[in-house]
Amino acid sequence: MKKNNLLKCTCVFLILTSLSCSKNQNNNLHYKVVKQDFINQITTFGTVEEQQLVLIICPEIRPNPQINSLVPEGSYVHKDDIVCTLKADAIKIDYDNALKELETTKAELSKTQAELQLNKNLLEAELRAVKASLAIANLQLPQLEFLPPNRQKIIQLELKRANIEKSKIQKKLSSLDVVHSLEINRILAKITRAENKVQRCREFIDKLILRSPIDGLVIYEINWNTGKKNKEGDNVWEGQPILKIPKIDKLQVNVKVKETYIKRIAKNQRAFIHLDARPDLPLTGKVTSIANMGKPITRNSPVKAFEVIVELDSTRERIQIGLNATCHILVNERPDAIAVPKECIFEQDSLKVAYVKSGSKYESRKLNIGPSSDDFTLVKQGLSGGEQLALLKPPKNLIQPLRE
Repeated sequence: MKKNNLLKCTCVFLILTSLSCSKNQNNNLHYKVVKQDFINQITTFGTVEEQQLVLIICPEIRPNPQINSLVPEGSYVHKDDIVCTLKADAIKIDYDNALKELETTKAELSKTQAELQLNKNLLEAELRAVKASLAIANLQLPQLEFLPPNRQKIIQLELKRANIEKSKIQKKLSSLDVVHSLEINRILAKITRAENKVQRCREFIDKLILRSPIDGLVIYEINWNTGKKNKEGDNVWEGQPILKIPKIDKLQVNVKVKETYIKRIAKNQRAFIHLDARPDLPLTGKVTSIANMGKPITRNSPVKAFEVIVELDSTRERIQIGLNATCHILVNERPDAIAVPKECIFEQDSLKVAYVKSGSKYESRKLNIGPSSDDFTLVKQGLSGGEQLALLKPPKNLIQPLRE
């Protein structure tokens, strides 16, 4: 049953009650028993708040950044939307320097590789020249015995010198490969360090862009330094909340229930809610939490109130946090029931009774009663409808014996 129907039934119930009251000759007020829907609800007030939220906090950044931009408060954002950007000039400078260092090191690698390759090419050319000289000299060996002794000596010395030169060049080439490998590895390690530095700086820069992990509404948090809501240009620190994003499909109403009513509240009771700012939007929900301890409604007040959480059913409407809400918690509902004003019920020998008008006298009728609202009590047994009940206890001489 919707809230409007509940209110309508309650109003009709009260009107019927007023019309059914009449006076008899001894001036005693009466209530005519009728069957109708019994609705027992408690009306209380509170505010809409988030049931689940995500805090967007300042990440670990050194030095501490400033807020560069914020999405407007109250904006609806989707998952992965940018909600805040931070500014840290030192991090940008470090990043630019790291990029330059990486580019310089890569250029150094290219230069070193070119130089080493050039040296290797020169030595290989020398080696080829020596090998050619040796090949020519070896061709003259068959004719060596026909040459003068001095000439033979010179040719043999030239062959020996060429072989020595060949061995030297080969050793240089072998050493050059080792030096080439060591130098290249040194520069490659330097490049790796530079790339790591760039990556770290890039991660810090990425941390300057804060995104929403969920769909929801943006609410600014209080700045630790200013004591006011965060704004562009404010300094923030690691771990400081910048804004929060509640999930609008998980909202609740935080209401305060007086201690005289709290025993009538139970988990999973249905509730009908309307917002002061949106009277055209009927909402429903259920009780999900009841505080174990009450708090004074005002400072030093002896009257206490208990916090009760009513979870709103899902709604496609976007509802702002902090709106004032009136909440009707449905305690009991019984269709086509008999409920009478509390004034019609009396105690007699520890029993609950009603005085039913019978002619000029009153019949004492035992009642089996159920739950009560503020003004009415549900009667389970003892009345069938149509009876006239006394609202004031009749004189003893008019009361007939108790009827079971």
